[in-house]
Amino acid sequence: MAIGNHNNRTWFDRGALRYMHNQYGVSTMVDIGCGTKSQTKTALSIGYDVATSVDGDEKVDPDIVADFNKNRVKLEQDYDLGWCVEVLPYVEEKKLRNLKPAFERCKYVIATATIWSNKEYPNNNNRQWYIDKFESWGFEYDDDIYKEIVEHSLMDRKNHESGNYTWLERTGMFFKNSTFFASEETTDDELDAVDVKDELSDVEDGGSF
Repeated sequence: MAIGNHNNRTWFDRGALRYMHNQYGVSTMVDIGCGTKSQTKTALSIGYDVATSVDGDEKVDPDIVADFNKNRVKLEQDYDLGWCVEVLPYVEEKKLRNLKPAFERCKYVIATATIWSNKEYPNNNNRQWYIDKFESWGFEYDDDIYKEIVEHSLMDRKNHESGNYTWLERTGMFFKNSTFFASEETTDDELDAVDVKDELSDVEDGGSF
């Protein structure tokens, strides 16, 4: 089954996007499994500089066409945020690695799992399974920020026999890409080293007062 089974509807979330923009300086995002592109359009409408759409359905004219169950998704640039809502369960477990190169280009990732079995879901593993998978890829799950995002979310609620909730509330996840933060820590260390070198130079010169 090709990815693209969106039934002409896509979950979008202006609140989550605005919160990430205002709180964490996010200005570029990629929607992996964009469906009708509602989320990328929303991102651009509230001031994001870049919003790239990726999907397996050519009819929605995504920026990047890719069937996640067949091809690896490779992005040409880094993004502040990767958005992947109601997508992962459609990707076969052994093919989930096809998304890894794309997620690795994202500083943050917001994604969802599933809570029930569905004949259209070849990968209906629970939320913890996905958290473990992302952590094995070098990502850090952050429950505090996840809860902040849910608090600011404006996503439509979905009626179900188990309750009325949004996808983010029930199965959402928030990850930090450790690679990006390692780079920031390295830069800080390098700046500290320069400061120390300058101080030593001042001492050797008899001070700078």
